[in-house]
Amino acid sequence: MAHIEEGYHRKENFPNALTSLLNPDNQPINNGPKFGKRHIQTAILTLVMFMNFLTRTILTVAIVAMTNPLANPDKSIPTYEWNDKSLVAAAFLWGYLAPQFLAGYISDRYGAKWFLVATSSISACCGLLIPTAAATLGSKGVMLCRLLQGLTQGFLYPCTSSLLGKWIPTSERSRIGTLVFSGAPVGMAASILLTGYISASSYGWPYAYYIFSSAHLISLGFYAYIGCSDPSLHSTISEEERNYIVANLDLEKNRHELGIPFKSIFTSIHFYALMSVNVAFNYTHWTFITETAIYLDKFMNFDLKSNSLLTALPYILEVLVGLVASFVADFLLSRKILRQTNIRKIMNNFGLVIPAISLYFLGKIEATDAKIAVLLIILVSGSQGSGKSGHVANSMDLAPNFSGILMGISNGTSNIFAAIAPVIAQFLITDETNQDQWRILFYIPMCANVVAMIVNTLFTSGEKQPWSQGIRPKSNPNK
Repeated sequence: MAHIEEGYHRKENFPNALTSLLNPDNQPINNGPKFGKRHIQTAILTLVMFMNFLTRTILTVAIVAMTNPLANPDKSIPTYEWNDKSLVAAAFLWGYLAPQFLAGYISDRYGAKWFLVATSSISACCGLLIPTAAATLGSKGVMLCRLLQGLTQGFLYPCTSSLLGKWIPTSERSRIGTLVFSGAPVGMAASILLTGYISASSYGWPYAYYIFSSAHLISLGFYAYIGCSDPSLHSTISEEERNYIVANLDLEKNRHELGIPFKSIFTSIHFYALMSVNVAFNYTHWTFITETAIYLDKFMNFDLKSNSLLTALPYILEVLVGLVASFVADFLLSRKILRQTNIRKIMNNFGLVIPAISLYFLGKIEATDAKIAVLLIILVSGSQGSGKSGHVANSMDLAPNFSGILMGISNGTSNIFAAIAPVIAQFLITDETNQDQWRILFYIPMCANVVAMIVNTLFTSGEKQPWSQGIRPKSNPNK
């Protein structure tokens, strides 16, 4: 199947040897303009990430206004009596699990841009349809829209990882990768704050879907025009920037024809280390997304409605921690202070150890210590920002030719465990005022973080693996 891509194809110029990953001042190859095409790709990908999370998070806040007649004094704004709200909220995750591996495979083999544009556009259109679906089909209609949103947004992370693996030199990977993926928590924080405001206004909750989903489609129009899957296919990039990028990636020239080394991937201890860290991060993340509000409301008797900023604060801190960690990681790498493997281990462990300690104390504190509980919750979520310079970037380290596939497998596996988190909570928490039950719930992700920390310390690697070269086509083994 022909490679699907935009623009005209220019012959790729691949140097025979990698340049040194030192301070840019010492690099033998000019790294092009300070603000080049790779930075434009970064900016538009950050916007795409932000808009996807802005629209996917609307329901987190809007579900209250959709089902509570007292949420808005304007009685013309529709509300509904649904007894399956938890299923409505969970429908997104059901769809999100399915396409992860497929998304990674097709984005690496055929180019990620148009798959990202198409799937994100469908997701935005589903968002536009949610008010109508709620009015005509009830909760089942909203579930269907959310299921389709999850199915299409399942392409987001694998496609983005594949794109970054083709565009971002190793020495810039931590900070640029973190910037792009930070669009996720920023989008979540913005959606929580703005959806609450719109839902309480005279416009009502439907306009949150209309405004954000329309903006999402507009942003995708910009990406369709500006975005490109590969620097070798970009029509206006300078030769010096193109050469700098490809020299610092060591991608195979015929990478779109390479067979996927499944046996090597699934027998790689370094890949299993990546997956274990991803599972711990995601399980902890989803436990807190689904249970924090209930814990603070029912056990701590803490009024979250009086401080909407508090709900968004963990995501804001996650962004700040992620950005600081990314600059530290790239500084340590460019100055050759630490090897890339050690940098990935440190960044992962920062996002594992602090949550583990916080979770331990969260299980110990009494119902009268609401402020301490809030601080610990913020520490758990905020410290996970360092993972963007750890496990999120690691798939690009291990196999730049198959970074989308590795992200798809790893992210898909971790989200299976993430989907189990609210089920375990439903089973464990039969009395929302019982401290012992909450303690058990918090100690499960604590143990997952400790195990992942040990595995990460022993087995994580930041080096390109031999199997990244893939399986060469038998018809032309000399390619």
